[in-house]
Amino acid sequence: MNTTGFLLVNASSRNAEFHVATDGGRHLQRYPVQPGAHTRVPTDATVARHDVYATVDGVASATLVSRNLNTTFTINDHAFWASDASPAQRRSLTAQERLDWSAQIKALGEARDMDAMASLAQQALQAWHRHETADPYALNALCTALASVDGGDWQAQTHLAQQCAIAALLRSERLSVLEEVSFAMRLTEPATGTQGLLPLAQRTGFWLRAWSRLQGAVDAGFDPADRPPLHVAPPASTGLMPGVAPDAVEDPALRAQYTRAIEDHHRAAANYCHQVQLRRAQAGMQVALQRYVMGAYARPRFHVDDLAALLGAHLAQEGGALRPADILSSVQQVVAHGHPDVQTLPSCEVRYQPRDHFVGRSLRQFGIGEEIDLSVDAGVALSSEALGGVAWRVADGDATLLYNDRDGHAIAKLGATAGTVSLVAKVVCGAFQGAEVGRVELVCAPPTGATMVQAAGTGISHTVGTWSVGFKGAIHLLPSNVSYAGVLFREGAAIATATNWLYRWNNLPHPVGQVHTVTGSVVDCVDSVDSGSQPPPYGIGEFNWPIPWEASIDNGLTWTAFVTANHHATSTGEGLATISKAGAGPYQKNAADPSSSTVVGSVVRATPHGALVN
Repeated sequence: MNTTGFLLVNASSRNAEFHVATDGGRHLQRYPVQPGAHTRVPTDATVARHDVYATVDGVASATLVSRNLNTTFTINDHAFWASDASPAQRRSLTAQERLDWSAQIKALGEARDMDAMASLAQQALQAWHRHETADPYALNALCTALASVDGGDWQAQTHLAQQCAIAALLRSERLSVLEEVSFAMRLTEPATGTQGLLPLAQRTGFWLRAWSRLQGAVDAGFDPADRPPLHVAPPASTGLMPGVAPDAVEDPALRAQYTRAIEDHHRAAANYCHQVQLRRAQAGMQVALQRYVMGAYARPRFHVDDLAALLGAHLAQEGGALRPADILSSVQQVVAHGHPDVQTLPSCEVRYQPRDHFVGRSLRQFGIGEEIDLSVDAGVALSSEALGGVAWRVADGDATLLYNDRDGHAIAKLGATAGTVSLVAKVVCGAFQGAEVGRVELVCAPPTGATMVQAAGTGISHTVGTWSVGFKGAIHLLPSNVSYAGVLFREGAAIATATNWLYRWNNLPHPVGQVHTVTGSVVDCVDSVDSGSQPPPYGIGEFNWPIPWEASIDNGLTWTAFVTANHHATSTGEGLATISKAGAGPYQKNAADPSSSTVVGSVVRATPHGALVN
């Protein structure tokens, strides 16, 4: 009973009693709660399912089930329901506080000052336990640094990193799904002959609980090909182009309508971004979880029956990404063959594979923020007592390790600094301690630019009788042969310059845009690049928005502008409209041209207000 995952809330006007059952009801605990009061319930991370019901005046409610432990159960005079606790309700560190923590940890890591790092970790742990902060950022940053830096004592660093991870996981109601996954992946198998900080069953329970919660958060109906728009268009009657700040809309009713549309768009885009991040975490954790189970259980001294019980409690028997029967079969095969003795240091082969692998990509150059799987193959169990285990470290360059076990497996994440990154695999302990068995040299490449192309299968839009033209654009980061899947993208703020007939739009503001993910080198959005629309009489004019395109690899904490995307439009006295942006175009339409849409094959007619109807 080592974690506090449930919050039981009695919002009714009467006394209530909550009942929490595990193991199919064989273990039952009762928690009386006064009207208007609440209580936290200690739960067991090794138990995947908890059945909860409440009784009021002797009448029992229906039973609700929690599978991730991060659940609030609430009863009032009319209903009983459950919902996930929201980590967003915690007091988070400010952006500056996070930057300060990050800079301090990075400086200590570069100095290889493990004593100061340990002192800082104790400070962060005390603040976490005393609830001075409910933000796990510092603990997560410490875990990452301790797993990445070669401070000379792998076991001491791993011990401290796991202290931080366990502290966070014991208060999992404060963690988001992705944070819980990140901390669970720090709970690797301890060195041979050492006890470790947790019993094996509880350590495995933390892994499986995080996996179960991640599985539940992934939307099975999510379509990654249905990319959200980069920004939304204001009401057509304003004549303004998409992406303009709401303050530019003069009519209060139209401004309110546009503001609501922007808020809806932000929610939809944020959900798309979150689902992409969840799916990427799912792919990474699935491999890491299988490796963890093999390293922890594929040994004669452990009982596979214990693993079978845990897997049966946490994983679906059929249809899931990981099936208990498949995992158990793999473990049993290794146990049956045993582990050969290692008399001399074996010859090792290192391998690396980018997570975002696509045809034509570079295997020497990698994008900032890119994640790369590392492995060492020696033909024997690297973590055996005779060999002592093999782990990776960052020898030089800007990178961190998101996962790092004693069997030669790791996940490296490149930083934001261009240049060579050296990753080295060394024996952890035993007779060969410190021996280098492999090295990988990678080149980290920030985006050097970006370009836009017209989205495939789309047309050019226009409203007959107006100065107007528009297109749909796809954004490609450069170089195109590396992946920027570890990068978040957004458009920054800009002020327009406009002349002559278009001068009314001089100083038109473009606000900071919504955040979008990147797949390969393509930003996960579609930009509606539009001139807006204006009725006759026409005149000569020019409009330009110098919009900065910005990238972040620290989940939006800091942003760097890497190119300026000029949104450029011109007009003539005859009503000819041209539009271009970031290398796409110019495209043009005459005012007298028939109405058209970016959707090819659609039926388009002009409304009295100039809006397009498909």
